[in-house]
Amino acid sequence: MFKLLAIVLTISSVAARGIFQYTIQTFTGSDGSNGKFFASVISADGSKTQFIELVNNNSDAFDVGAMDIFDIESSVYLYNVKCIVLKTTTDDRWLVDKVTVAYKVQA
Repeated sequence: MFKLLAIVLTISSVAARGIFQYTIQTFTGSDGSNGKFFASVISADGSKTQFIELVNNNSDAFDVGAMDIFDIESSVYLYNVKCIVLKTTTDDRWLVDKVTVAYKVQA
């Protein structure tokens, strides 16, 4: 059975700097990891963020059954999110539970 990663994406703009803030929420399945993971968010028109490392203050990030929140910034505004690509630079695996993407533009 294929397991995926759940991601909830919240978007708000910081107009003065031209920077958009994203919150990525992940849910880990039955196999956690201590590895480094990166995400790139892609919109329907092909716009995408660079790969950004998923880092938070939780030392238990990516543990079995964990829900983690990652705040990232990008100069790219993604109007209609269609895909999130995850990658790692380590040989440590991470089994994710499911993938969902949602966004909310905040004023």
